[in-house]
Amino acid sequence: MPNVSPNNQKVDDASHVYRGYRKQLLFVLYKILTEGKTNIFCPEGIEDFSVINNGEVKSIYQVKDYSDPIVISDLSSNKPNSFVKRVINYIKEYPEALVSLSYFGKLGPELQRISEKDENTIRTVALKISTKEKISIDNAEGFLHKVCFQQLSESELKRNSKEILSSSKLGLDTENSTDLLLWWLFRESLNSLCEIHTIMESRFTEDSIFVGAYKELITHYMLSPDLRTVFNKE
Repeated sequence: MPNVSPNNQKVDDASHVYRGYRKQLLFVLYKILTEGKTNIFCPEGIEDFSVINNGEVKSIYQVKDYSDPIVISDLSSNKPNSFVKRVINYIKEYPEALVSLSYFGKLGPELQRISEKDENTIRTVALKISTKEKISIDNAEGFLHKVCFQQLSESELKRNSKEILSSSKLGLDTENSTDLLLWWLFRESLNSLCEIHTIMESRFTEDSIFVGAYKELITHYMLSPDLRTVFNKE
């Protein structure tokens, strides 16, 4: 990801924030590439991002990237807007929506067993959450049953995204294509009302949102001359 403008002005402020969110953005990019035919993607909408289909919230994602295994105390607190309480509200407001805790790294032993739907662990942890959050045990168990756990791999997301891009009009240089699209997603996600609409075919077309974004970014950042031929592919 270039960190200078065409006038050699630093954009370090945004770049530091971008680097912190890069893995999350990589996951968002992959979801758009694989599920983008009729969905609307909302980075930083509900949780880290959400997906809307036909006006209904289809899925809600909280993305974690910790160096240590994720434990229940990372999700539960006595604060009024804890992740637990937010999910309980989602159960009421969006009962059909998938709620996913998508994570890079590992789960701690308790959460690992919960991800495997171990009922004894669910009951034990629900009691802890109920006490800490001052909510009913039923609500605590509802939270633990609702959340799906999805382990993510940065290398796999990169590889799979590049494979898709390689067959598109952006495939001339998948490394730069990926970086530019991640930067574009980051810029879009800074808008709290951002909705990314995609209508995608088996290959990107000239009016694809990604091609439009790529054309815009290619004029703003220092790229190799070869990349400027991307849009002349037959």
